[in-house]
Amino acid sequence: MKRTLVALAVLALALPASAQVAPPRLGPPPPSADTLLGQLGLEDAHGAQMRPERAREIVVRFLELTEAQQTQWDALLDQLKAALEPLRQQLEDVRKQLAEELKKPNPDRAKIAELILRGKEIQEQTEAARRAYVQAFEAMLTPEQLAKLAFLRRAQQVVPLLPAFYLYGLLPPLPNPPGR
Repeated sequence: MKRTLVALAVLALALPASAQVAPPRLGPPPPSADTLLGQLGLEDAHGAQMRPERAREIVVRFLELTEAQQTQWDALLDQLKAALEPLRQQLEDVRKQLAEELKKPNPDRAKIAELILRGKEIQEQTEAARRAYVQAFEAMLTPEQLAKLAFLRRAQQVVPLLPAFYLYGLLPPLPNPPGR
């Protein structure tokens, strides 16, 4: 019984509360990948973990954000960080309390359920803060910039399919980045 409670508790707190929202269909077809890679200087970014500064540069260049938009984005990021940090700490506290309760010889089921529900509530607050950030970011974009963002969201949906098409030779192999 204790193992079942532990498994349920871990599962409840480990699952992200995020829901996939279908991206809006906006704008003209996207520019070709080769054109984009060259314009953005992504030759060194294939499959690598990216530093936040480099990622920011790519977002700014791809969406062609103005200085004013970059300043707005910085403010939005600061607001998001301020909203998420206390929630992250609260969730960590809930996880610690849950772990302590589960270590007991006779864990209190009511307390476990309460902690799981509290963790879910914190995750929902976290997702609400993230959704508000994305909505505010989108609100500052021009229609052309929104179209580019929509293109990336559509591309994200098909990326998991690519290995199957590569395996059967239905897509040409990706060019190797310089230095590999």
